[in-house]
Amino acid sequence: QMAYNYPFTVLLAVLLFAAGWNGRRDGAASTAREKTHRIPWQEAGALSFAVYLVHPVYVNLLYKFVKITPFTVLEQCGVQSVAAGQVVLILLLAAFCLVVLALATATAWVLRKIPVLRKYVL
Repeated sequence: QMAYNYPFTVLLAVLLFAAGWNGRRDGAASTAREKTHRIPWQEAGALSFAVYLVHPVYVNLLYKFVKITPFTVLEQCGVQSVAAGQVVLILLLAAFCLVVLALATATAWVLRKIPVLRKYVL
């Protein structure tokens, strides 16, 4: 049970915010060294919203058009043991998550190269 008003969810949100916050209000790094270390975080932050917008496209493509889900792949594997089936299912879910994340990240990176999208949408 995860909802926005549960203490664990609130704690997780605060910890994520604290992990990404650099302690400055203006968001600017004070030294050149801090700037070089913040560049990957800034790029990941810029891509994250685009990934959030794009990933349902790939999930729907896989599920509805290609008709591949972790459960259909598990059925095709023909695993006999329940414990082995659970392990395989967890691995399949992780693989699907990584594939969708990689596809969405690549698409978001390409979309951010388009100036109009970068300025007004992403």
